[in-house]
Amino acid sequence: MRVVLFIITAFWFFPVSSQTLQIMGSDEGFLPFYYGKGLSEGVLVEVIKDFSMETGIEADFRPMARKRQIWALQRGLANAVFASPH
Repeated sequence: MRVVLFIITAFWFFPVSSQTLQIMGSDEGFLPFYYGKGLSEGVLVEVIKDFSMETGIEADFRPMARKRQIWALQRGLANAVFASPH
């Protein structure tokens, strides 16, 4: 019982804000959803930034070639992929 309470307490005190979502998008951009250097602008970027502010979970946007996105997801280099053109 003490072990269970310790685990619950440990997770309770770890801040959620220490989590960072690694989000990939095509390095070509996909207007109007995301574009700009480092995927810094667009509709999806604004939605995810609002989500980050509400939840305290940071989001890191990473441009990557479409052909490498599935490979990166399978190896745990990213948590999500933006809508991809094509």
